[in-house]
Amino acid sequence: FLQGELEQGFGLLHRGWSHAAASGDTAGVLSLAVTESDALLKTGRLAAASDVALRGCAAARQAGRESSFHAAVAMGNAVEALLGRGRTMEAAALIDPHTTGPPERDRWPLHQCRAELDLLRGDISAASRRLQQISALHIRGDIDFARELGQRVTEVALWANRPAEAVQEVEALLVRLTDTHDVIFAGWLLAQGMRACADLAEQA
Repeated sequence: FLQGELEQGFGLLHRGWSHAAASGDTAGVLSLAVTESDALLKTGRLAAASDVALRGCAAARQAGRESSFHAAVAMGNAVEALLGRGRTMEAAALIDPHTTGPPERDRWPLHQCRAELDLLRGDISAASRRLQQISALHIRGDIDFARELGQRVTEVALWANRPAEAVQEVEALLVRLTDTHDVIFAGWLLAQGMRACADLAEQA
């Protein structure tokens, strides 16, 4: 996928699904659901992404792995796909019951999505508080996770009229993304950075 060979990537996933189904490998099904739904999200195939992610959630429930990190990522992908299609109420119904308490280390992706819902509901302080709780878990080691969390932190800063904070977040992430494969996913981050710079210029 990172090399732009989309058909080859989806072909490998299709073969993986066949093997997992034949062997009854629930962990494999969940891992495939996470990988494929993420690839579908990043290629704009939102309806397929939510279907695949929910398939993974169902497999996790059946195997008693609903509280696992992979199950949380699968549900997060489903929520992101639903929000991308404007189906906010469905996304909220899916994730609200799982985000009533503070974020846990294996469940933080759900709270990251909940922060986005908080923003859509106009509750900037709730979104900011939730993202601070996630940051306190120190999960930014993985650059992909760090980028996604950073994008949300930046968005909240922009809505809260804190453009200097947004610029600082963007610049720190761009340093980490430089010379990595993940730089191809920096488009939204760069757009947020430009917006923050424009807000700073307007304030000056």
